[in-house]
Amino acid sequence: METGRVPDDWRTTTFTAAYTNGQKYIQANYRPTSITCICCKIIEHIVTSHIMKHAEAVNILYPLQHGFRSKRFCETGKTNSWLDAFLTNRAQVVAVEGEQSDKGNVES
Repeated sequence: METGRVPDDWRTTTFTAAYTNGQKYIQANYRPTSITCICCKIIEHIVTSHIMKHAEAVNILYPLQHGFRSKRFCETGKTNSWLDAFLTNRAQVVAVEGEQSDKGNVES
């Protein structure tokens, strides 16, 4: 984190189709599942937790905002440069039956 850099493989997600139920030849019976680096997931959780704690502490969230907040239900510097690096130049791969697509850019 001190360098503000994120390894390329941390910014690449592989999507695969996970069978849910019903007839296997029907596309609607599958849901997309993303597979990412475990280090990436852990750091993402840590960063998200710190951002939410800060937002709660300074009371900047709308009181009726429930999404992504604990105990609610609903259907600086080096850190910022690292976060920027994490959120830019992301890529994804789609995997089906052992075959993978070429890496594609994620536009968001």
